[in-house]
Amino acid sequence: MISGLTFGPDGLLWGGVDGILFALNPDDLSIVKQKNIYSDVKDYGMWRPYYFRWGEDGLLYAGLANRMTVVDPDTLDYRSLTPSNFEMSFMTLAKDAEGHEQIYYTDKTKLMMIPITESTSVQLPVRNSCFEEPLNADGTIPGWSNADTTKQIEYSLSDQQSYCGEPGRSLKVIDKVQGNVGENSYLSDPIPVIRGGEYTAAAKLYIEQGLIEGTRTDDSGIILYFYDKSGKQVSSSTGTIIKGMPQKEWIDISATSVAPEQAVYARIGLFSSAWNMMIGYYDHVTFEGQSPGSLQLKANGEINVGDSFKVTLQAQDVTDLYAVQAALEFDPALFEVVDVQMASGFGSASNAYLGWNKDGRKGKINIIATQLGDRALGGIVDIAEITMKSKQFADPANLIVSKQSLFTDKNADITKLSYSMSDDMKLGIQFGYDAEDLNKDHKVDAQDAAIIAKQLGKPLNDSNRMLDMNGDGILDITDLAMIVLKSLE
Repeated sequence: MISGLTFGPDGLLWGGVDGILFALNPDDLSIVKQKNIYSDVKDYGMWRPYYFRWGEDGLLYAGLANRMTVVDPDTLDYRSLTPSNFEMSFMTLAKDAEGHEQIYYTDKTKLMMIPITESTSVQLPVRNSCFEEPLNADGTIPGWSNADTTKQIEYSLSDQQSYCGEPGRSLKVIDKVQGNVGENSYLSDPIPVIRGGEYTAAAKLYIEQGLIEGTRTDDSGIILYFYDKSGKQVSSSTGTIIKGMPQKEWIDISATSVAPEQAVYARIGLFSSAWNMMIGYYDHVTFEGQSPGSLQLKANGEINVGDSFKVTLQAQDVTDLYAVQAALEFDPALFEVVDVQMASGFGSASNAYLGWNKDGRKGKINIIATQLGDRALGGIVDIAEITMKSKQFADPANLIVSKQSLFTDKNADITKLSYSMSDDMKLGIQFGYDAEDLNKDHKVDAQDAAIIAKQLGKPLNDSNRMLDMNGDGILDITDLAMIVLKSLE
């Protein structure tokens, strides 16, 4: 049953039916946008309406199949805020005592609130997320492992179905038995997490055939596990229920949970339960959540050709930062490295250590810095002060923290895990002009000398006042000499 009809800021008529979100052109009732967000939902809405609300942030907050869902109306990207097995009775948006818009919903007799905040979630790397890497020498799949090899579920790398990656493979699962021997997860390598951060594991699943009574599937298809630094599992969260899901097409499955206080890493479990039986394929595994922070460079103001200047290597928004391995790159035709020193914000010789080397010919700096003992840092942390010298002008002129850089938290000696950079981080160096650079071409040479030579002895006016290098009110040989001396440096 169609429900939740509402006009959006775009003028379209939005609504829902089962797990499908759609938008109509009200003039001709043509479907402009649609997305089957919850393909497991069928014949829903006869007894309870859908609630759609538009937020001040322009997003659509929808009780789609009475699952709290936030949708970007431009891209139809979405996030589920409540578990797939939970149904709200009612939801709306309202302002709290401070005037901030929040989500309110009912859980039986309880009034619940979900705060609306600007998302700080980022995509975090999952090794071999599209199963494109070749098998290891021992026949195992890189980045993945069988949680329990005694279980009677078959896992294999298959080219029969593929959603992403080259040469086009996926993880095939054959689960023909029920009961304890028919329950297992195929686990991702550990992924570092921040305690208290919210994370979502997601994947594409292609159900070739449900084997319960020859056609059906059941239970969740994905689980998110959290572990402490000793490797003990401290919590888990089941995800999308695949019972009644469409077959012979790629569907979205996901699991969302908050990392417990003692959690240091997570693993994604591609799961088949004790009740489920199927032949299926998993692909395009993703992991999204709180950013572990990043490394960046900062510099103050403009520089001139020939100047020495300082650049700070900085960690942003980190938790329990312990060690950093930074790989920096620059154009050796533009810059040279003079020195690297530990920043006071990172520590001193008594509680931290920093080592570095450079390859001036290739334009590379390698820095390793670590805390000593049990000390760890958080927030915004200055790590190193780098002194460089400019050799010539260029635009653009970038210094780069390579994505090969990494950093670790205080548990890295036990977990063996580190945080990597998803992309290079660039700092654009801005060049100013020397006072003697009269034609503003970022160099002082004979052309500048010629400009002032033609003005010698002439009275000062608004058009030539900048040529009075020493400010004595006279254009004479002294001003020319200052230009020549600068050009000879």
